[in-house]
Amino acid sequence: MTPPPGHIRPDGRGGLRVTIEEVEHSLPVIECLKVLVEEGIADLLDPDPAPVLRGEGWRKTGHITPSRTDGDDTPHLTICVYPDRIFVALRDEVAAVRAGRLDICKVVYVNKSEVE
Repeated sequence: MTPPPGHIRPDGRGGLRVTIEEVEHSLPVIECLKVLVEEGIADLLDPDPAPVLRGEGWRKTGHITPSRTDGDDTPHLTICVYPDRIFVALRDEVAAVRAGRLDICKVVYVNKSEVE
């Protein structure tokens, strides 16, 4: 059995650290609220501020979209890491990690052809 491609953990500042295939992405508090509360699209950001020049924004490394709420499927978050690799995590587990009820949640790879 192969290990899962990633996980989501709290970042200690109200946001989340999304680690996929050993690459860490940051999901700051504002972006968490966009995807978990407003059910909008959130940006994953490069967690290393070192390459950011003064006045320049953080580099986007991907985005997260919530699943539709009108279907019968389990609510999940679709995570797209550039260049176009798609993963999913259970929405309730991600919310529980952010709230401190869980320490970690799993992220699994989805074959792009299965999504289209």
